[in-house]
Amino acid sequence: MTVCYELPARRIDGTASRLVKGLDSAVRRSAGAISRWNRRRTTIRALQALSDHHLLDIGLERSRIAATVDELLDNEPA
Repeated sequence: MTVCYELPARRIDGTASRLVKGLDSAVRRSAGAISRWNRRRTTIRALQALSDHHLLDIGLERSRIAATVDELLDNEPA
């Protein structure tokens, strides 16, 4: 014996639509966070690979690499 629950089609469509939009939003936020994390990691690694002399040439102290990268990424256009 199969039990079937019927709801008005409009309500199911509206609920499904909200669910899909919410899921889409969550996936976009997650993808954005992963992308930012990867850019941060890659940039920090590249800057840490530079010599102290090169860092000073661009006006950056080794101890400020992570903070500077975070500032740059925070000011990046969305």
